[in-house]
Amino acid sequence: MEQGETPEERQAAAASPARSGTFASLGLPQFKVLLVGTGASQVANWMEAVARGWLVADLTGSAFQLGLVAFVYGISSLIASPVAGVLTDRIDRRTLAIATQLLSGTIALTLGILVVTDSIQLWQVYAAAVVSGVSAAVNMPVRQVLLYDIVGTENLTNAIALNSVTANIARIAAPTFGGSIIAAAGIGEAYFAEAAFLLIATIATFSL
Repeated sequence: MEQGETPEERQAAAASPARSGTFASLGLPQFKVLLVGTGASQVANWMEAVARGWLVADLTGSAFQLGLVAFVYGISSLIASPVAGVLTDRIDRRTLAIATQLLSGTIALTLGILVVTDSIQLWQVYAAAVVSGVSAAVNMPVRQVLLYDIVGTENLTNAIALNSVTANIARIAAPTFGGSIIAAAGIGEAYFAEAAFLLIATIATFSL
């Protein structure tokens, strides 16, 4: 996408030539790049949920703390959602997606280091949950609008369907993958893996 182009010009370029079929949108190179980034980002998000829950359980052994940290993440995301819509309209969407992914990746890397050095404290997990919740609240709508910017109106329905399939596959596979890493190597390594997936998502978004 060129900075000087209007949204209408981008949509026209993306949608031409129009294709049909189950995988029509995959004929658009930029959509494939976006899909890779979305898949990597979704895998990272679900891995974080697994690692965060396991870490809290390991630190406290408390079911209450486990539920509370999930609540803190969710309420942070909910509160940030209205602001996310405003930011999506006013700031370059690719830049915003990259920034939120880098922020989440930095948090994952930091938590991983704290865990492997046995320096992690519960308050740090809560602080990370707040920042991660806000970051996710911004990143998700930004990616949805980027989808429209890239494919235009002709392939939008097909692109949304493929995007949803990718997100659902990540939702199913990522917790199992994250749990396997924790069982084989440890919680810190799961956070490192999350950071790696976010790096993939960032590189893919940067190349749009």
